[in-house]
Amino acid sequence: ICKNNVNAYIDETGVAKLTSELLLQSYAGCTGSFTIEATDSLGNRYGADLPANTVGKKFTANVAHSSNGNSCSSTVLVLDNLPPVITCQDTLFIWCNQAFTTAALGVPVVTDNTTASSSISLTNKDVFSDMACMSMAGTVPVTSKVTRTWTATDLQGNTSTRVQHIFLKR
Repeated sequence: ICKNNVNAYIDETGVAKLTSELLLQSYAGCTGSFTIEATDSLGNRYGADLPANTVGKKFTANVAHSSNGNSCSSTVLVLDNLPPVITCQDTLFIWCNQAFTTAALGVPVVTDNTTASSSISLTNKDVFSDMACMSMAGTVPVTSKVTRTWTATDLQGNTSTRVQHIFLKR
């Protein structure tokens, strides 16, 4: 017996994998394998792997037992709940007279399992802090610090943040 409604989530590789465990209410006592095929409202067939471009779409998933031919179907909604990944240096050291704008220092690389990098919203907020006269960041003498918080949002509204510390050297 299939579950009526199921959410299938896109993984980090950009695929929602439909399995018998996801779709069946119980498969206790069943031996052998199952064949799974998903079909969209236009009749397009996808098999058990639904690609990233199917986020937000509903499918009918048919589960058939390979040995005895028994089958059932579920309604599947494909969702994405993984946030974008922000990749940047955690700590930067620049000279105190050097510009610390994003134009001067660059922006992080942002990737996502369903949204093209060019379509991911990337914003930042800076907090500037003066430091005491003889402050050190590790072994480096510094005058101030910028704490830059990057926020990335994909087309499904999933959000991630990453903090970057920019120290201004004396």
